Amino acid sequence: MTNRKLQSSSERAENSSGEGIVVADVLEFLRRRWLFHAIGAAIGLAVALTWYAAQAPSYRAEATLRLEQQSSSGSLLSDLAALTQAPMAVSEMEILRSRTIAEAVVSSPPDGIAALAQAGDERDGDHLHLGLTTLVDDEGLRPSARLARLVGLGPPKPQADSPRLFADLVVPASMTEPPDLLVDFVTSQRVRISELGSFGARGSVEHDCTPGQSIEYAGMQLALAPAGDLTGRSFRLHYDTPVDAVTRVMRATRVAETDRNSGVIRIVYHDSDPVRGAATVNAMCRNYLARNQESSKRRASQTVDFIEGQLEEQIAFLTAAEGEVVQHKQQSPQFIDVGETAKALIQKLSELDVRRLDSRIQRASLEEAIALVDQGDLAALSRFGPEVADPVTASFIESIARLSAETELLDRTDSGAFKALLQQQLVELRTQRDAQQLKLDALRAIHDQLAAGDATVMGGLVMTSEAGTADPLMTSLVERWTALDSRVRELEGEFTDALPELGTVRLERAATEGRIVDLLAGRIAGLEGTLGEFDALARTRNGDIDALPQTERARIELAIDSLRRRTLTQLRSRLDGIDALTASVDREVQALEAELSALPESERSLAAPMRAVATHGEIVKLLLLRKQEAEITRAATIATAEFIDSAAAPQRPIAPSLPVHALMGLVLGLAVAAATALLREGRGSEIHTAAELEVATGLSVVGSIPDFRRGRTRVKNAPDHFVALRDDPEGPIAEAYRALRSNLKFIIGGSNGRKTLAITSCVPGEGKSVTNVDVALSFAMSGKRVLLVDADMRRPSVSRYLQIGPARGLSDVLRETHAWQDCLVPSCHENLTVLPSGGVPEAPGDLLAGARSRELIAELREAYDLVVFDVPPVLAVADIECLAPHVEAVLLLCRSSKLTDSAVRHAATRLRQVGANVVGAVLNAVVARGVTSGDYGYGYGYGYGTDGVSKRKKRAA
Repeated sequence: MTNRKLQSSSERAENSSGEGIVVADVLEFLRRRWLFHAIGAAIGLAVALTWYAAQAPSYRAEATLRLEQQSSSGSLLSDLAALTQAPMAVSEMEILRSRTIAEAVVSSPPDGIAALAQAGDERDGDHLHLGLTTLVDDEGLRPSARLARLVGLGPPKPQADSPRLFADLVVPASMTEPPDLLVDFVTSQRVRISELGSFGARGSVEHDCTPGQSIEYAGMQLALAPAGDLTGRSFRLHYDTPVDAVTRVMRATRVAETDRNSGVIRIVYHDSDPVRGAATVNAMCRNYLARNQESSKRRASQTVDFIEGQLEEQIAFLTAAEGEVVQHKQQSPQFIDVGETAKALIQKLSELDVRRLDSRIQRASLEEAIALVDQGDLAALSRFGPEVADPVTASFIESIARLSAETELLDRTDSGAFKALLQQQLVELRTQRDAQQLKLDALRAIHDQLAAGDATVMGGLVMTSEAGTADPLMTSLVERWTALDSRVRELEGEFTDALPELGTVRLERAATEGRIVDLLAGRIAGLEGTLGEFDALARTRNGDIDALPQTERARIELAIDSLRRRTLTQLRSRLDGIDALTASVDREVQALEAELSALPESERSLAAPMRAVATHGEIVKLLLLRKQEAEITRAATIATAEFIDSAAAPQRPIAPSLPVHALMGLVLGLAVAAATALLREGRGSEIHTAAELEVATGLSVVGSIPDFRRGRTRVKNAPDHFVALRDDPEGPIAEAYRALRSNLKFIIGGSNGRKTLAITSCVPGEGKSVTNVDVALSFAMSGKRVLLVDADMRRPSVSRYLQIGPARGLSDVLRETHAWQDCLVPSCHENLTVLPSGGVPEAPGDLLAGARSRELIAELREAYDLVVFDVPPVLAVADIECLAPHVEAVLLLCRSSKLTDSAVRHAATRLRQVGANVVGAVLNAVVARGVTSGDYGYGYGYGYGTDGVSKRKKRAA
């Protein structure tokens, strides 16, 4: 059992170094560094919470608009031209996120912030201005206030309907970076204003708060408008220039269509204040709707302007003509009417005048349409009415609209019919090529093996042939070769090689095999050529797919350009027709006027004003009709919208998140602590286990002593100078010393005949003296006469552990003032005798280096079965160099988790350099948290110790 125990530590060292990190190593590392990791986690959590508290909250407010497009019942071109436009939602979303809308929201209200305080964002008006150059943030909404509320401190959380503060800060131009201000409401009518810096508020000044009156502070003018009683609440004021405020609003705005071509737009805005965020979204939507209304009022075409101008002129002419008729009848009452001939001429002339004016209106519309088409603005044709929408032009515009829509689809989808066909063909090509590649690989393998003389692959060739990779000729040749091979084997089994038939069959088999190889080579060459063709065709298909949008777009653009030219030709031909019609009307008017001039003077004098009244009356009717049609057509494609859901103040912020920050802080703190711990262990790792001690010293670990103050082996109510074999003889610590004694018997006892033993440590405080006491006591309990010599004359400790008072000792013996027999002191056991250190000499090293020291060791060796020397630490003083070479066996003690491997290695090297016979190492104060029977050689988990004995006795009783 002892041999297995001695081997276990070295085996664990080999496993740990050869098999990498295991779970047990990780758990042991975490156990050793638990305080380090706990501190790292605490620091990470503190940093994360500090970062969380310093951030501003972010609330998400959103509203929804639905776009509508009015249709016209009187314009065909308005419907067709709408097809050529981009999707309505795209253009409207760009307007919503535009700088114009943001500037309208950011600008200060014309009637001051007091109006906002009275009505908020629900007040009426064409536009809504919120004055966002001054941001007012409630301190109760900040994460720091949330942390304070979690521990029962801090102000209560403001609600959406809580009173708000509106402010307007005017900053002089010379102040480039105005500071943030903190406004504390001492009472509802008095505030305390201070400047916020990196280290808190400073420069506090109290003022009365009167709405509409400005407060001067640090060169700035501040106007406050509280909407309710704000006593006890604090607000942070931040000023942005108008340009910065507009940029901030634009960056915080997200506009997207809820679903493609749905016409429903969602506007999302992020703000540090929930109420202000909702008000900003609603203001953007209202300003957008107001802009649409104003835009529709301003949107007028040249045709409408022309009609309105002509209408005013004709109404004036009509009024003048009617007055002239009345005046003529009053002056010549005998001529109150004209004859039938004159009436007929007047009626025809008025109709021609109306037709001539209608032609002029059509000409104006056609000229504008020609200019727009020439510029490429086909969508503007929607502003014209029936005077432009002849069937031919309508068909041209419809074709252009469809081609333009097809161009949009090229970029927006990959589901075109031709492209889908090309992609399907490419997939089929790749599948066929993979199948051919498999066939080629199989045939190449068979060909290479046949060429190398391996005829065993013929069976595989037959199987391949059955799969369809070979032709019937190959199948027949393989069958022929198989029959010849069977015949050769049959003849070789019955006759010798001298048989002529055998040679003939062999030759025929070889010839058949050669034909098979040649056929395979041709088959392989054919497949390689086929694969090349497949690759070339696939590249062509890939090129077609990649170039499809460009080639299709080029083709469509050519078609659109051709249709545009044909549309221009059609419109110009119509313009020529109108000119010809106008000329014809003019000639007919001239002829009718000549007939009218041939009438009697009395009729002619009355016919002229009557003609003017009739003509201008019809023209006014026509202009009114055309104006109505033009206005309906003009409004046909104006996009309008309606509120579906207005923005409401969100209840919770979306960032920062306290659980996320806390978790991140813990994880990062643990990670940094683990990395630092690993770096420290990598640069100079501490000794924790027996395997690490063996690697550091190159010595076998002959014992591991548990820690009696920590872990499962902790001894309750242990005295200050605890000696395990005396104070807790049934405990796990005592059992560990007995195990150490058993191991030492094989090293210093038996045929070795070693009677002097010294246990030293690297530095003070590792438990060297108590280990010497317990080892000496364990041998004494086994029946040996043991002498314990306290050779650490600088810091003697044996007397304290064994409760021996001041007495003569080793220093007196070495100074030859007393015999060693006179300095011996009995101990707690009859077989254990103690030689104390004696008085502290001036030069302990010189005494230990003298001849008397060597003579004393020889005398003590003859007088006792075992002499145990408690010597000074190796790295503390040089006394060990004088005594260690004369002791037959030296053990190096190392306290777990105290020294690095470099220090322990240096101590072992120093002992070897002075000539000490270092026979092993001992690991002391090992913390046992999950003790197993292999840790110390015994099963401490089975109830050793006084507590375990008493419990077993109780159970037995």
